[in-house]
Amino acid sequence: MVCSIITIIGAFKLFTEVYSTTGGGPGKSSQVLGTFLYQNAFLHDDLGMAAATGVLIFVITVTISMIHIKATKSGEV
Repeated sequence: MVCSIITIIGAFKLFTEVYSTTGGGPGKSSQVLGTFLYQNAFLHDDLGMAAATGVLIFVITVTISMIHIKATKSGEV
């Protein structure tokens, strides 16, 4: 259970690989939430959109984690 939650969180933290290889891709084809957040915050100076994207990443991660915990609840520690 812990391993799958860490994998989900790691998938949302995917930034370095995408930005260093394609920078978001040709025409945003390989853009993920991390690169979208970075580009809005530092390239377009839209800190409000970047903050909202960060909150969205947090909410999605917590929601998926809670669903996973409830679905696999078997009384283990």
